[in-house]
Amino acid sequence: MLKNTAFILSASLAFTSLISCGQNSSSQKKEMRSHLTGAGFQSSNALFNVQETWLQGPSSISENTLLLKFQDAQGNPIQGVKVLKVSPWMKIHGHGAPEGGIRFAATDTLGSEWKVEGLEFTMTGPWELRVEASVGEVTDFVEVKVDVKD
Repeated sequence: MLKNTAFILSASLAFTSLISCGQNSSSQKKEMRSHLTGAGFQSSNALFNVQETWLQGPSSISENTLLLKFQDAQGNPIQGVKVLKVSPWMKIHGHGAPEGGIRFAATDTLGSEWKVEGLEFTMTGPWELRVEASVGEVTDFVEVKVDVKD
């Protein structure tokens, strides 16, 4: 009897985790709203701000394409940015998504705009794109909040 109760409890917890997958808490919804206003995202050491424009997506049913614009605190383009890595991460579930097909390249001669292609999100819900970029000899990181819907 005790084994059956433990099994039923485990199965119930697993099912609850699955049905809540991709749903936002109220604090996450508030954070997403501020993201959607176009406020942009500041890097961890305030080296740059990033504005994003989705050219395709964000969606979990197809590849996604994104344009990242790197700016200083006043909104001016930063010259010579080099994107080193882009990693999708779903913090609420503690997992990422495939990175093998992600491609990125500068789209302007200043190096302040970068097109990111081949992004794949494995499910709907709140994601982050963890972007590592350098300006000159200094490297910084930014987390771009993404609300993936289908």
